[in-house]
Amino acid sequence: MKYIFATFLLLNTFHLFGQESAPINHELSFQFDNDLLFFDAGDRYYTNGLFFTYRQKIKEDRSWSNLFGFQSLHKSIFHVAFVSKIFNPYNLKGEKAEEIDRPYAGELYVDGLYTSYWGQNRLAVGVDLGWLGTKTRSDDIQTNLHTTFGWVRPRGWRDYQIHDTPIAHLYTGLSREIVSIGPLSLISDVDVRVGTINTNAAAAITMRLGRSQPLDASVLTHARTGERIANDRKCKELFFVTKTQLMHVFYDATIEGNIIGEPSPFVKSAEPWVWMQSVGVMLSMKTFDLQALWSFLGREVVGGRPHKYGTLVIAKRF
Repeated sequence: MKYIFATFLLLNTFHLFGQESAPINHELSFQFDNDLLFFDAGDRYYTNGLFFTYRQKIKEDRSWSNLFGFQSLHKSIFHVAFVSKIFNPYNLKGEKAEEIDRPYAGELYVDGLYTSYWGQNRLAVGVDLGWLGTKTRSDDIQTNLHTTFGWVRPRGWRDYQIHDTPIAHLYTGLSREIVSIGPLSLISDVDVRVGTINTNAAAAITMRLGRSQPLDASVLTHARTGERIANDRKCKELFFVTKTQLMHVFYDATIEGNIIGEPSPFVKSAEPWVWMQSVGVMLSMKTFDLQALWSFLGREVVGGRPHKYGTLVIAKRF
């Protein structure tokens, strides 16, 4: 982990001069999700997520730079991400079925996303491809990590893990800035995901308060890639953000079990409606971004509990 942060800090020490008219078309980012960012080492429910992402602005002369034919298109960005996620019950010490309120599950997948920005709108379409189950070795990763740091050893991976199954998702998301008054802006979001692991639909309202850019140039929508460099040291964005989301869950294999492959022996029922409240701060400099968010979720599992986790994102453009 320390080498990842060192790489971003090293990259940020390089300055680009004389390029005021040249956009920066590439970006690398690292995202870390964990309840440890709440200073809580309990490792409950969605306990860990790692995202390594590369983004690139698509050149205007490319045939696929405007797939949707928007007349007022500002730009389009493609990204590819390598993602790891781990889920476990509230009580890691549980060894009996009645002590386990959510199955153990590990995911590894690649996420490809194409995003277009036009007017005050953002449209994204993407696909996830990967694997869920024992072949991800999430059980060994979590067990070894907890043993190394002297944390509670998870005891249910062998008997209560979701069985191996492929991950294949289609995703689309639409965002629109509906209010912009001085330092205040409101953005509406609608997202739909369909696939072998997650099928859900969500609607959200996001509020920004502070210095922010339009959606086609904001760190909030991962749109700083492709923007031109100004020869000054002022931050481009610095704002407080809060997001309220309501999701309808049609299917969640990490809770209800896989539909492809050998059936999992231990499953639970997913709550059909899940709310999430996130708060945080976002900073965007000339070529460097930093995001810190804290998310509070309602019950995802029937009979389970609400939970929370933190998110840290570091991005470097070049």
